[in-house]
Parts: sequence; C-alpha cells; structure tokens
Amino acid sequence: SAELGKNYQYRFIAKNSSGLSEPSQPTNAVVVSNRMMIDEFENDTNFFAKSADVKFLVGGRANRTKEDGSRLLGHSGEYIIYRLPESIDSLYLDVFFITAGRDSTVEFSAGKTPESFSPVASSREVFEPYPNDYGFYAAGRYILRDIPPEDRFIKINLANSIQLGRIEISYGGEE
Repeated sequence: SAELGKNYQYRFIAKNSSGLSEPSQPTNAVVVSNRMMIDEFENDTNFFAKSADVKFLVGGRANRTKEDGSRLLGHSGEYIIYRLPESIDSLYLDVFFITAGRDSTVEFSAGKTPESFSPVASSREVFEPYPNDYGFYAAGRYILRDIPPEDRFIKINLANSIQLGRIEISYGGEE
C-alpha cells in the first residue's frame, strides 16, 4: 500500500477484445498526503458505535437515489460514531433529502475520546435534481474541515428525512 509522504507515478494499460494496449505515458507525480476511510453504508463494520434503530437500506428504491444501492436511514436523536487510528483532517458526507423540505440537518461533533465530544461546524451543499419522471431525491453534501487537532472520534447526529449515502474521512495527514 502507499506510504505517506512518498511520490508515486502511474502508467495505464487498456484491455479489450483486441488485447492489451501499450502502457500510457507516466502520470505526474502523486504525493500521498493522508489516509482515507470510506464507508458506503452497506453494514456497520466501520462504526465504533451506533444507536439501536439506525437502519441499512440495501437495494430498495435505488432509482430515487440515482442507483446508490446502500444507504443509512435514521431519525432525529439517533447517531453513528467513527473512531479513526489518527487525527481526523476532514470529512465529506453525501446524503439524500427524501422529502420536499431541505431544512433537515445533520449535526457533527468530534473528540479525542468518545466522552469528550464537542460540536464541529459544517458547510452544506444541496444539489436539486433536474425535472424528471423518476422522482429523484435531492442530493446534498456536508463538509467538515475545521476539526480540532488530535480528535480521532466523530459523531454524526442524524435528522429526519435524510438518508446517508457515503462518507469519506481523511485522517493522519502530514503536518
């Protein structure tokens, strides 16, 4: 696996019914600056803790979430907690608003331990679906960048009318 602080270059080979292509030109150097934990909410194996009633939605009504086949549904007062092996650098959470209102919010807190959570500010973007016959849900993204140094735990307090689709947590970045 890639090591922090090292540079990597890549070459690509295409494969099709005619065989293999010649290798591409090398890419520009890519520097590994942090690690990433990605969860697409198929199950709870990445969770440190969760409230009892969060529900995984696998498959059902994926057409309304643009074929995002696994999501997490929770209600107000429910939560999930992640523990990362090193300090958290940033977080991106993709959601779907399942009712007409876009005022539902997800709240975040972070801490060095699960007993020391403090609120963390987030920004939010909403992506309205284009007019269609499929009834797509509006998509949204929450972004956290100002997480206190040394915090390794993140708590996500859920809201009604939101399904979580994917989370990316960057951690262990070089200072």
